[in-house]
Amino acid sequence: MVFYLILLCVVVYFVLKQNSKQKKTDDNDIKKVENDHSQVVPVVSYGNKYEDTIERTETEWREYFREIIKKNFSMYTVREDVPVTDVTGDIYDKFQLYKTRPNQMYKAEWGRPYDFVLYQNDKVKAVVVIGNSKSGINVKYLISKVFAEKCDIPFIGFYVKFPNKEDYVVQRIKEFIGESDDSADDTTIERTMKEWKDYFREIIQNNFTDYTIREDVPVTQLTGDVSDIFRLYKTRPNQAYKAEWGRPYDFVFYKDNVVKAVVVIGDDKSYKNVKCLISKMFAKKLQTPYIGFYIKFPNKENYVVERIREILNN
Repeated sequence: MVFYLILLCVVVYFVLKQNSKQKKTDDNDIKKVENDHSQVVPVVSYGNKYEDTIERTETEWREYFREIIKKNFSMYTVREDVPVTDVTGDIYDKFQLYKTRPNQMYKAEWGRPYDFVLYQNDKVKAVVVIGNSKSGINVKYLISKVFAEKCDIPFIGFYVKFPNKEDYVVQRIKEFIGESDDSADDTTIERTMKEWKDYFREIIQNNFTDYTIREDVPVTQLTGDVSDIFRLYKTRPNQAYKAEWGRPYDFVFYKDNVVKAVVVIGDDKSYKNVKCLISKMFAKKLQTPYIGFYIKFPNKENYVVERIREILNN
């Protein structure tokens, strides 16, 4: 009996040792792959609607965005590589970045510096960060993003696996900082809300055939009949809100019965309306991408498609 127990222990020891060696080998392989691909990041192409796949180094991408921002936003003071604490102050807060750590404390100083910060009259108008597909799950990136949002500062992320054509970059930044798009090729088009809905429906149906699209979806259909406490207004830091009070999502993207993103179309008043804010917060709580389009902008088809694709693919 004792002999068999000793034999069993020896077998278990060798199995564990072999697994440990295999894990170490796998980790080394992963690191090697990451190192091999750390310099040049390819950009995907979406057929003839977009430029051919582009390969740029991190430095070349930085120069590309610098030139676009300098050319189109000369009315702003632009600073680069700005520490999070220079924008938010030396603060810390509790928030949930990972499901397994719901009450983790994070400091602003731990965040990744913002690649570009746009100032007007010494006030921060927006921060811009350029990243790859891994950036969106990196803790430093997430800390920078959350602290900017907590300070009501627009956080504009661009992924280098997309073409990021100049007109797209310019319009997206303008949308976030609330600047009218006088330089767009198309002037702002007057449409009723129904016409805007028809316009977006056609774009989505033509370009996202691999998703199931549902319209006018109540918030409760995604969340269930729930309520939660969050801060929509400074004077009401602990107000409770019900999901049923939220504005329905104009379009919801499903794949394999899983919600991949929600789209809302509105004007300036819509996005300040409490119903819209409730919808946005519950989407955020569900970690569901919330994509808002302002109807005061042209929202050309290429821009709409590229922006939705960027969100869906990350």
